[in-house]
Amino acid sequence: MNRFEISEHTSTHVDGLNHIGITYKGQFIDTMHFSLFYTEGICLGFSHQG
Repeated sequence: MNRFEISEHTSTHVDGLNHIGITYKGQFIDTMHFSLFYTEGICLGFSHQG
């Protein structure tokens, strides 16, 4: 079995889109708004489970 894989900026950079599309040109980590990195969430408690 042979495998050939090339990965470029996958899941290691938050500004990876800047590297793959002209639409995102100039969107670097230091120019992206902080609100892009958080959202509302929920907390599920399972401590009562065995």
